[in-house]
Amino acid sequence: MPSLPELKTVHAEMLRLMKWFDAFCAKHGVRYTLDAGTLLGAVREGGFIPWDDDLDVALTRAEYEKLRDALRREALPEHVTFSEYSPGHPRVWLRRPNRPGAWVDLFIFDFISGNRVAAKLRLLGCAFFLAFTKNPESMGVSRRANLHRGARGALLRVGYLLGRPFSPKRKARIQEAFCKRAFHGRRERIHRCNDTFKDMMRVLPATCMTRYERIPFEDAALMVTSDYRTLLTSSFGADYMTPRREASHDNAAHKGYIGR
Repeated sequence: MPSLPELKTVHAEMLRLMKWFDAFCAKHGVRYTLDAGTLLGAVREGGFIPWDDDLDVALTRAEYEKLRDALRREALPEHVTFSEYSPGHPRVWLRRPNRPGAWVDLFIFDFISGNRVAAKLRLLGCAFFLAFTKNPESMGVSRRANLHRGARGALLRVGYLLGRPFSPKRKARIQEAFCKRAFHGRRERIHRCNDTFKDMMRVLPATCMTRYERIPFEDAALMVTSDYRTLLTSSFGADYMTPRREASHDNAAHKGYIGR
């Protein structure tokens, strides 16, 4: 975990990237919401949680595809890149010489069936593709985070080995085809199809991603779903306004991305 002085530099880069990302979305009519720790910081702190060192954004599938097409089409500024085929989920990166790396994790909300069996099959499929899309580097990160133990570790290795013969682009397209079409039910419920298994199990009403507003974030105003309380409660519990350091930012998997 970076020291507090280092985090000030990290936060400056993150804010620079987030302002660019927000302006890009506004230009192309893309609606997004801050999510996870970034959303919590916006609501509780009016900006970054002091120890946070990444940016989390969530979009519906339709909004993500609009964003993806614009990122593919436009020439991006120097040092900004779109990693469409990153293991697990896409990212937008800011990498400048002699500065810490900053990135936006892009999480996609897809529909999930209300039927218990169908929902479980969908979740298993989405979990499989998290392993299927991994590359040697991300497997090393998982290994350092002690995720290769027991039954979960075995499933992770099997999914990874099955994906080895395919290119990152092909693997991402297979993952996308499943997530876009499988076990949607009546399209009344949604979940993050490309998050960690724990987080993709958090199922929400589809209506929570239909209206948006802007709230203060540091010296900017960024977009959130108007029903941001539902997102925060699902991730952090009803007492999300009570400061509590999340251990996820101290583990090896997270540290593996710092400075890249």
